[in-house]
Amino acid sequence: MQYRKSLFKRNSDAASKWPAFLYNVDMYDLKDPERGLFRGFILYRVFYSIFFGASSAFNGKIQPKSIADKNGMQKVTGRHIAYTGVQ
Repeated sequence: MQYRKSLFKRNSDAASKWPAFLYNVDMYDLKDPERGLFRGFILYRVFYSIFFGASSAFNGKIQPKSIADKNGMQKVTGRHIAYTGVQ
């Protein structure tokens, strides 16, 4: 039971050990390391490139034949962000 409780305990020290590209540098706060996490500029660009086409990563225009369009993607989920982070 103690192990299970420790799984759900918020560990802000662990949040500060994520790679820098996952953070939005304008939002990062030493007192709250989770603030700005998974909102990094590079992460956004890679996400757009994967799901909406390489050209959309910089111009913001979504391609009509994108992977997101083909698969009927309606919203961004944690799984999409995780997939992008490991690419």
